[in-house]
Amino acid sequence: MRFRTIILLFAASLFAVYAQAQDLHVRIDLSEPDQLIAAAAAGDSHAIDAAALASFMQTAAAAHLAKTRSLTASDFVRYAGSSEMTTQLSRMQLSLREWHMSSAPRAEQRVSAYLPTEARLSFTVVVVLAPAFDTAEFDTNPEDPRVFVPFTPSMLRARVDTYLGEQVFLLASATQLQEWRASNRRASRRSCMSYESAAEFRRGIALLASAGGPGLHLCGTCPLEQRERWDENLRAFAPDLQSLNALLLATARGKVNAETLHSQLEAIGPVPWQVVGYRMAVIVERYFGLRVLPSMFRDPRQLLSFYNRAAAAQNLTSSQTPLPLWSTELLRLLEVEPPTGFDEHF
Repeated sequence: MRFRTIILLFAASLFAVYAQAQDLHVRIDLSEPDQLIAAAAAGDSHAIDAAALASFMQTAAAAHLAKTRSLTASDFVRYAGSSEMTTQLSRMQLSLREWHMSSAPRAEQRVSAYLPTEARLSFTVVVVLAPAFDTAEFDTNPEDPRVFVPFTPSMLRARVDTYLGEQVFLLASATQLQEWRASNRRASRRSCMSYESAAEFRRGIALLASAGGPGLHLCGTCPLEQRERWDENLRAFAPDLQSLNALLLATARGKVNAETLHSQLEAIGPVPWQVVGYRMAVIVERYFGLRVLPSMFRDPRQLLSFYNRAAAAQNLTSSQTPLPLWSTELLRLLEVEPPTGFDEHF
């Protein structure tokens, strides 16, 4: 729950999500791993002169770690000469080159087709190389919003671009959710909880957008272990959907209060939402075309209705195991209109 709260607070500091034309700007800051890896490659981290060390401590990543973890210049000097750095130095150098050759504009372009034309987003991705730094952290400074992401050895350029695309979509999504909350203050608690629960499925749309479309394997550039783990997660699509149907239905019926919902969301974790959201988005895009998915960004509840129509049509023509469907009662309680006015095809 803490992560969901932080990301929404961070989203609130981003520039307005609504404008006349789509405007996405992502900057990448590699200054900290640049200097740390260079110091490790020099072979004697203790020989770093005072001016170079002062420059290092002024990087956004080092300043963030000094503020949040009380790390000092001496800590960074020791880390530069540690066995962790020396044993992985060649892999880190390779990954650093991949980061430098990555393209923020390419990531922006990849996900732009899945965002509304009015979406606006501007932030800096600060790459951090530090011990035990393994999850994204957010700085909510409205003048310069940033996301601090862990530096991972041996990350290939294609994976870097995918990761950047996912961050663009997720933060745009969180910003939209903050806007929705502000404009629906008088909505019922049950309506708000249903909307915000359905918004969790945008984790899956973010994965589809970052991959570049349904024709590409999401983990095509991942290590074999990660690819096999994702394929295994996808095989749980049907039971995951049924479990989430039960949770959403209880929420829509008013049988789950906000505190219970939040604890259940925390217990479920992000993977089922990613898996179900991703599979639904893939099926919807293949049946209705890409142009319908930005409407799911505005109202994530629509994804369930569009998916049901596409899945029911596929079940009629396919000899494969039938796709699971959301309950008609759930769709009625969510007050989601059935898809109309769209071309339908597989």
